[in-house]
Amino acid sequence: MNHRNFSIDFFRFIFMLAICSLHFYFIPFFTHGYLAVEFFFILSGFFIYQTYSSKRISILNYFVNRSKKLIPKFLIVLSAFALFNLTVFLFTSYNFEELLCSGIKSIDDIFLLSGIGIFPDKSILGPAWYISVLLWGGMWLYALLIYNIRFSMIVLFPLTLLLWLTFVRHNGGHIELWHTDVCFYMPFIRGISDMIVGIFVGHVWNLKKNSIETKYSLFFNIAAILSLFLIVSLFFVHEDLDIYSIVLIPFLIIGCMNKNGWFQKCLSYSVFGYLGKISYDMYIVHWPIILFIKLFLLKNAFFQFISIYIIYALYLGAVILVSLSLDYVYSKKIQKYIKSF
Repeated sequence: MNHRNFSIDFFRFIFMLAICSLHFYFIPFFTHGYLAVEFFFILSGFFIYQTYSSKRISILNYFVNRSKKLIPKFLIVLSAFALFNLTVFLFTSYNFEELLCSGIKSIDDIFLLSGIGIFPDKSILGPAWYISVLLWGGMWLYALLIYNIRFSMIVLFPLTLLLWLTFVRHNGGHIELWHTDVCFYMPFIRGISDMIVGIFVGHVWNLKKNSIETKYSLFFNIAAILSLFLIVSLFFVHEDLDIYSIVLIPFLIIGCMNKNGWFQKCLSYSVFGYLGKISYDMYIVHWPIILFIKLFLLKNAFFQFISIYIIYALYLGAVILVSLSLDYVYSKKIQKYIKSF
């Protein structure tokens, strides 16, 4: 755990809790809780640039490394959930054509293609589009850095970001768009644009790291605290101010990266490393747990007398417990075989 940034891990866990709570749609917690996804995309872009600047590995190696991190656990959960769905289907329906079509549609899930716009975005694991954009969009951005970083950083990336933010602004300021405009799938462009922001943040960090950690440390500490407050506020306001999250999240990330920052001093506990480590596991297991609650618990007469907030607490506990179990099984039993490839 020594190599992990515990403050980053803390916010990984907190923002993942926000996503899990958002998808627990039985209780309307947030108006704009989906903005937590922006944190993960921007953070991913930040580390894409760090990989480019420090390791400079080939595009193929980058893709393989990302695939090893994202795909195995996803396929484990996908297989278990598909088996569960098949069992339920066999007991509730005998339509072979429906079963066959469902199997064919799962191909885009297996190859994580549900978020790029070619296939339907309705994964059986729900919000799997994010992982799809992270894998394929991240590889595309890394390839552009490798092939022509100057053109990408000066022309292509700023233009892409400008067009996306302008489009969002002219569509009411709501950043969570699910349609295709002309030939561009909005969730894919959203993820790409967020990661571009992260790449710019990574570039600035590499250039000005020493100044940020010394001369301007106080400024960035205050900016990070203020940004966190405003980001949380954006979750609850009724007006669509989503674009401002793109401005605020970079200050939060820089505040966490600053070794002299208040976040690193206050959040220097290894437990946050473990919680941040399972944030991805939480993302891929929370949707099946929600569907289980919907199909079985809420229809059970016994649970109708239990407060929905108690069910919510049990849901979060189940998400964390299953995620810890998945991470343990993967780390102890499966990861060594994955690394051998």
